[in-house]
Parts: sequence; C-alpha cells; structure tokens
Amino acid sequence: MKYKDLEYCDDCPLYKDLCRGGWISSPSGSSHPIEPPCMNWNDEDDLDEIYNKIMKNISKEEDKEIERLLKKQKNIIKSR
Repeated sequence: MKYKDLEYCDDCPLYKDLCRGGWISSPSGSSHPIEPPCMNWNDEDDLDEIYNKIMKNISKEEDKEIERLLKKQKNIIKSR
C-alpha cells in the first residue's frame, strides 16, 4: 500500500504496534498530539516496505542486545 492510498490510521501497518496515530496520553489522562512518522512520508512511499525496514532494524537491535547480555554473562561466569 502506498502512503497516498492511506485514508485512516487504522489502515496503516505501523498503527498500534509502532505508532499511536499521532496522539499520546499524559499521566494525568489528557491527550496531546505527537508527530507521527507519517508526517515525513511521501505519497509514493510503500507502507509495507517501511514497516519491514523498521521491524528489521528492531530485530537487529534486539540481536545486539542479546549478544551483549551473553557476553556479560560469560564474563561473570569467568570471574567466579
């Protein structure tokens, strides 16, 4: 789906998982707008491609964190 074909936030693959649709609640319960990622998209941007890129980057960061934790754990075991 191209960005230009998107009518509502509910139709966006990023909505709910990665974007709150441009609104965020404060601890007091009031809502205020935030700048959603779509503010920077062009009409021809492919939403599925954007979603897949973001998820791939998240997965890479999670893998790095797992490696870091495993290395830390090995160092703790070695120091015993």
